[in-house]
Amino acid sequence: QAVNNDLIFFSDKQWYSFDECIKRLMIELNQKYKITKDVWLAVERYNGSGQHAIDYMNNVKQFYSWIKYKS
Repeated sequence: QAVNNDLIFFSDKQWYSFDECIKRLMIELNQKYKITKDVWLAVERYNGSGQHAIDYMNNVKQFYSWIKYKS
């Protein structure tokens, strides 16, 4: 997602590091979760608002169900 206030992330090309990307993902999701207190709503808000964000959340739900079923 958009990281527009982290100069080091771009100048040091940290986007090549999976760990750095996951770290930022978790920061964003945790911030959204603190506001919503709902995992799926946090995932939706992570991707913005409107139908596109709802579709994104539904896709993540589907992927989760597949992964959960396989485990």
